[in-house]
Amino acid sequence: MRSISKFVFCANVALSLAVYAAEDRPGSGAAAGDRAIAQQAVLRGNVNIDVMLAAPAVVATNYDLRPGMAAAVGLISVPASLVVALINPFALLGVSYPVVLPLASQDFGTKEATIKNSITVEDYVMQIRDALRSHLSTGQMEGTPEYVLQVLISTYGLQARSKVPRVGDTDRELCLVTHALVTVTRGDRELLRETIDIGIEKRSADAPVPVCASLSKFAEQDGNYLRLAIRESADILTALTLSRVGGGR
Repeated sequence: MRSISKFVFCANVALSLAVYAAEDRPGSGAAAGDRAIAQQAVLRGNVNIDVMLAAPAVVATNYDLRPGMAAAVGLISVPASLVVALINPFALLGVSYPVVLPLASQDFGTKEATIKNSITVEDYVMQIRDALRSHLSTGQMEGTPEYVLQVLISTYGLQARSKVPRVGDTDRELCLVTHALVTVTRGDRELLRETIDIGIEKRSADAPVPVCASLSKFAEQDGNYLRLAIRESADILTALTLSRVGGGR
């Protein structure tokens, strides 16, 4: 995987703008006027940029990313008690005997730790915030900006493509997904509200498919493949945000 070059990044912004402009979005004249005001504020650099995660990054091998179903920066799998019960059906009745877990479980644990570290070390929020500031003329106006451009990332992390749960499967395919809400506000007034979805089942019309690979692949070279995927995802989310607020250049 190669990092997105400046040329490709600009091409992504241009493509997103074209696709986004072609979409039908119902709204009143007042709403259209608010959007125009927000976009002008962004173009003038009269905005503070706020990028934040609504919840910590997740790695969910059991597909479900709903709150409570995926642990923060941890792998979701079948409970350990159920694993023991599958190996020893009498375990839940208090009857036990020595159990030797296969070496595969150790390999899974090592790769899990690598992925967990990589997705924590890569500062996704900072990468997006810095990229937005780089592409927008923020901080060039005198005085305090009157508007706030916020990117609230509701979901970010690795999600299993298959809905069938598996225990300790290092070949299971995972996808790096992101769901975000983009708003521009002035005081208590919201002028622009847009969503960005880069997911397995839910994806914005102008968004690419998420990067998918096996757990083993993401863990390769001490998690380097995953870190590259995270940086590319940050570039893509930045481009899609710029297309929403009219700040691509």
